[in-house]
Amino acid sequence: MLEAKSIDFSGSVANGLFSRLGKTPFKKQIGWHVNCDEPHATVMTVTPLMADELLRRNEGEDYRNRTLSASTLDKYTDEMKRGWKLTGETIIISKSGRLLNGQHRLHACIAADKSFQTFVVFGVDDDAFAFMDIGRKRTAGDIFSIHGVKEANRMASATFWIWKYHNTKMNTPAAGASPTPDQLYDYYTSVAPNLAASVTVGRQCKDLAPPALMVALHYLCSQKSAAHADKFFVGIATGANLTAKDPALKLRNRLIEERIGGAKLSDIYIAAFTVQAWAAARQGRAVGIFRWRGEQNPTQPFPSII
Repeated sequence: MLEAKSIDFSGSVANGLFSRLGKTPFKKQIGWHVNCDEPHATVMTVTPLMADELLRRNEGEDYRNRTLSASTLDKYTDEMKRGWKLTGETIIISKSGRLLNGQHRLHACIAADKSFQTFVVFGVDDDAFAFMDIGRKRTAGDIFSIHGVKEANRMASATFWIWKYHNTKMNTPAAGASPTPDQLYDYYTSVAPNLAASVTVGRQCKDLAPPALMVALHYLCSQKSAAHADKFFVGIATGANLTAKDPALKLRNRLIEERIGGAKLSDIYIAAFTVQAWAAARQGRAVGIFRWRGEQNPTQPFPSII
């Protein structure tokens, strides 16, 4: 059973981190709570210095939280300046001392230079963050970031494209059929050993197509031939060492024309045209006009990667 205690840790001695319960540093007070055997809650008046100490519990390889939302932080900072009320929302510290919930409020406390009163819960399981909704629903990018994945949003998006190719043939998933953020991360772990090599190539294509999409397509093509995929996608990105009839150059020129003309191909069409060009390159033939799902064939299936 969760035990509630009311303790004010806002007392200030020297560095502002000491409590009224004695000259015990706030960091040690937190350690005492973390080391308690049972989950429990307390009401604290958190100062900016205390907020900083709590946020340090997300630093390093073992303590990560989602990427900060600038709009949420601005909103909370304004509310802190006006005077934050005790709402019942909690700061949550896990059994290992990890900050699971409350980083936006703590950052806002520092930004506003205002103390605020809040419930703080200790002793929650470390993996409980997957079930929490703190201000906004956790996105796949949030979950990837929590797990320390670099370029989390891009990698989450790339992983979803790979999932779609294998599970829906690039069609939009039916309602309720998309993987949850945590399921998508689990799927990512199965492809991650080979996905990192695609990031650089995908990034090179950023001026022509969405990098996450190109990361996914490079990964999928590299499963057929890694060397051929590298040559093909670098050719799209740079145009170097390509003949006039090279499918990679034809695709590159089409993407450039779209950008120059101010038009914007939807991502799925870029994906289809890329796979069409890839197939032509693999078969050693030229590619004509890129077409997919026109008026005469609106349900044309997504081309297979060969």
